[in-house]
Formats: sequence, structure tokens, C-alpha cells
Amino acid sequence: MVMPATPVCRPRDTTSAAEPGPLQAEPPMRRSLWERVVEPYAASMVLEDLVGSVSDPAGSVRILARFAVVRTVLLVQAGDLEGTPLRVEAAIARRHLRRLPATDRERRTLHRLLRTGTTPGATLRLVHCAYRAAGHAAAAGHHAAAFRLHSFSYMLALAGNRRGDAARAARSIARAADRGGAPRSARLWRARAARIAGEPVV
Repeated sequence: MVMPATPVCRPRDTTSAAEPGPLQAEPPMRRSLWERVVEPYAASMVLEDLVGSVSDPAGSVRILARFAVVRTVLLVQAGDLEGTPLRVEAAIARRHLRRLPATDRERRTLHRLLRTGTTPGATLRLVHCAYRAAGHAAAAGHHAAAFRLHSFSYMLALAGNRRGDAARAARSIARAADRGGAPRSARLWRARAARIAGEPVV
């Protein structure tokens, strides 16, 4: 069963907020990366890692290849890409992947993610492919992509009633939030993992 990917892609709100007056409440605390559920377009979070790769051309090539693959997979899984447009997007993603070294482990993982994510009825394999791709992104220090892929794996696992896989992804996000200095986010994801696994929520 094809499920829409999350975080949800919605148009960005371009309306300008009024300046807060003296009697207005302060704006709510900005969500950390690991709590965000909306992105303006598919896989936009993946591109946020470019901010830390300005002086790393090889890292930028890797991020763009990852974006091309993840974007294609998310659009397919959301039911927004098929037929000729799908073939075009998949070809573009493969072209980006060829810019990575032939022996690169993440390149092979992303290729499997692309192939699996554009194959009907491969949800279970997609859960594991997305999880492995998230691990590669985390190892490269690309935390936004790691979260996007872990959260994608998490939602696919929930939709497929793969509770163990969903809990595993949630725990990975919690650990990343801890390392990123976001203890509240880490607590939220640990609680999700515990509830899914039927464990006490601490």
C-alpha cells in the first residue's frame, strides 16, 4: 500500500507577520530539526545540509545526489510522480549518483533506494533502504538528510505495521537529537519508540 511521505510538503506561507506589540504573547519556540513535520517541497530538508558544505565541493555533490534520489522516491510514494515524468526524474537522479565514486557505499545504497522506491509493492524493502541511507547521511555529518530519511522509514514502518522497524527509526532520531543538543526532541522520540514497542514511557 502506497502511503504519503512525511514530513508533509506544503506551500510556504509567504504572508508577513505583524510586528509583536507590547501586549502580544511572544512567538512560540522554534521547533528543532527533529520535530519538524512540514517541508515546502519534497526532500527540501536534504538540501539544508548544503549550508555546512560551502567549502566542501565533494560534500555538496553528495548532498545533491542524495536530494535527487530522495525527492524522486518521496514523490513516487506520495502518488505525485509516474509515467514519463518519473522516468525523467529517475534518470536525473542516476546521473547525479554517477558523480559519486563507483566504489562509494552510499552511492550503492542510494541506487537501491531509488530502485526500490520506484517499484510498486516494495514497502518493506523501502523501510530498510531508507534506514540504511539515513545511516550514511548521519555518518557524513548531514543531519537534516539523516532525519528526513529516518522519519520516512519510521512512517513507512508504521503504515506497514512494522512496529519494531518504526521503534528502531524513532530511537535513531532520538540519539541524533541528543547529539544535536535537542533534549526535548530526544525525549519525544524516545517516548514514541517506547509506546510503539509496548515499553514503559520514561
